[in-house]
Amino acid sequence: MSVSQEDAIALLETNQEAFGCELEDLAPKDSKYRNPRAMRTGAPGFFDVNLFDPKVQQYIDALKTNRELLEQKDRSWAERILNLERILLDFRSLYAAFNKSGNSYLDNENNANQYQNTTRQIYPAMALVHACFQRMIKELNTYPRTAEEKAIFNVRYQELLSLQQTVLFYPSQFLIRVNEVTNLIKERQIPVPGSSKLSSLRDVIRNLNNTYNEDYNASYGNSFWRWIKELFKKDYRAQQIQFLANVSDHPDCTDLVRKEAMELVNSAIMATEAFGSGSRLGAVLRKYSGDYTLTKIYPKHLTTFLNEHDGEIVIPESLSGYYQENKERFNGNQPLETTFGV
Repeated sequence: MSVSQEDAIALLETNQEAFGCELEDLAPKDSKYRNPRAMRTGAPGFFDVNLFDPKVQQYIDALKTNRELLEQKDRSWAERILNLERILLDFRSLYAAFNKSGNSYLDNENNANQYQNTTRQIYPAMALVHACFQRMIKELNTYPRTAEEKAIFNVRYQELLSLQQTVLFYPSQFLIRVNEVTNLIKERQIPVPGSSKLSSLRDVIRNLNNTYNEDYNASYGNSFWRWIKELFKKDYRAQQIQFLANVSDHPDCTDLVRKEAMELVNSAIMATEAFGSGSRLGAVLRKYSGDYTLTKIYPKHLTTFLNEHDGEIVIPESLSGYYQENKERFNGNQPLETTFGV
């Protein structure tokens, strides 16, 4: 179906503006790795790091070359589209290398530098893609200048729109992937449950919170991890542990509420996360709560506690959906021992 030039350009620009806004949220704030002039044009320079994988450098070099060709004057639309297609091919290859480096890092933490260096290249690569689409939209908007170009405007528009739609999801996908890798690595800093027991569930939670936060804050000694901290402020695993601490430290909290709060976090991890079965936090919670025997009968369960202290105790987003769907498991309607899976 044919669309007017005004509507076509408006859609392309709206899509690209949304992509650019997501990129802005990802931009590293460390001036050492930021080119202000290039950032304003939407095409920051690639980070100058030691890339151990020559293929990654090859993709980056190809991106730069085809971007320069795309920008050259007196190139035909067909030539520019060909350059754009090559740019997207090399970008996908670079993104695949980023995913692979994340897996390598998870397999062996000695691969941390390669993961960090490859990850650093994705933001400027996305910014380069963004700048190229901006250039192509501008180029398309100079048409039609002849009767022949008027006849093929819609074909060119559909061609550009089709390519644009293949990249719009990358900023959000990148954020999800980095968060996934970061949390899996961070979880490994949680102490593995041993045979010793702490004196109370309050002590278990307090020790867990202190240990995790000390490691969390100590990790951000270099520019890469400072950038990651900027992206996530505080990761969802840290928020879950802080939730347990907030519940446990409340003066109205009982061991039953602590035990059920620990079950909530563990069950949500197991039910909602792709790697939940391997979660070290889940293992810690199952170990200590499963070993702990309540010596009193408490009238109030977790649901009642959270209702009474709504506003004081905030359930993090990573837990709230599961909690809302499974409230009856935390109000005494089901025995705790049958739902914890220990």
